[in-house]
Amino acid sequence: MADFCSIPNLGRSKTLTKMSGLPESKVTSFIGYYLDQYERFPELDEIPGANSFKTLEEEIGLKITDKGTIYTDTDKILEFTRTSSIQEANAILNSSHRDLDIKLYSIGNTTFVNVKHRASEYDNIEP
Repeated sequence: MADFCSIPNLGRSKTLTKMSGLPESKVTSFIGYYLDQYERFPELDEIPGANSFKTLEEEIGLKITDKGTIYTDTDKILEFTRTSSIQEANAILNSSHRDLDIKLYSIGNTTFVNVKHRASEYDNIEP
């Protein structure tokens, strides 16, 4: 059985809480469930109500126009992901933000970002 008192102090728990955008108590509870049932931490897309868009926005400096176009500097993405191509960066971002479906389209030093929330078996569960 998971020790719920120590879960919030674990590095992976802090990361999931920050990225999910959910209260610590809800993330801790779901982490405890996953540790008990599956002996592993949940992935971001396995946490009901998780939405890591704000974290993505901070990580790669997203800008949003009045018409809703999302973009950023290509160099910012490559630097953050420590990659040399937008294709590699796209794969890394989708891997770390598993609750999102991220598509990057680069034109010069501007990269346009298309972000959708991935469907999850938990979509209809109240977080």
